[in-house]
Amino acid sequence: MESLENSIILNKKVIRVATRQVLYYKRNEFSTHRNLGFIYMHLKQFDKAVESLDKALELAKKTGDTTMELDCYSSMGLAYKNMGQFDKAVESLDKALELAKKTGDTTMELDCYSSMAMIYELLEEYEKTVDYLNKALELSNIQNENEKNVCFDSLGGICFELGDYYQAIKYHKKAVYISKKIGDLIKECNQYLSLGQSYSRLGYHTQHLEYSKKSLELAKKTGDTTMELDCYNQIGLAYQNIDYMNSNLLPKKPNC
Repeated sequence: MESLENSIILNKKVIRVATRQVLYYKRNEFSTHRNLGFIYMHLKQFDKAVESLDKALELAKKTGDTTMELDCYSSMGLAYKNMGQFDKAVESLDKALELAKKTGDTTMELDCYSSMAMIYELLEEYEKTVDYLNKALELSNIQNENEKNVCFDSLGGICFELGDYYQAIKYHKKAVYISKKIGDLIKECNQYLSLGQSYSRLGYHTQHLEYSKKSLELAKKTGDTTMELDCYNQIGLAYQNIDYMNSNLLPKKPNC
């Protein structure tokens, strides 16, 4: 009788060890499929990336690892976005967002909001874009300045597309403030150019010239020749409009 009881105890130990080994191998298998997915993403072979990530997702569900599951859904969402399969991208990111909230992963939640905003912007569904950007902005107040910068910049771009140039200027000025604060010269350069274009649409060509020159100065500093070319084009356009304005109208002064 005692030997049978010892046998039961021993077998239970074997089961526990075996279970741990199975989980170990499954996690290794998960990492392999996930890493393959990331490599295919880097190579822009997004269909293969989805295939590998889907296998990783199955294993994550089997092992009950929600962190791994979240990682897979988020990556699959980006892969689908790059493939132009926006419905599937939204579906994957929705699942990732649900898990991020459930696990309290605010960094991943923020990434999901930003990715959703990008997708809806591509679909020209600006109301949803603004909604997700505002959610990202609200969360980024707890997080970091870089995310806030991206949100303000994107909101400025959307307002510009919608013809709300005064609001675009407000958002871009907030973005410029953050870019200066964190020392991001490239974003600051882009934001000055965006500000100039917004002022131009409102007929404030002197301000268009001013911000285009600021952008050019930073473009030279960062060595961005493409941006430098854009700046020269905007400066030329501003001078042309100023000459026309001086010959026909009194100078306008902005109230923003």
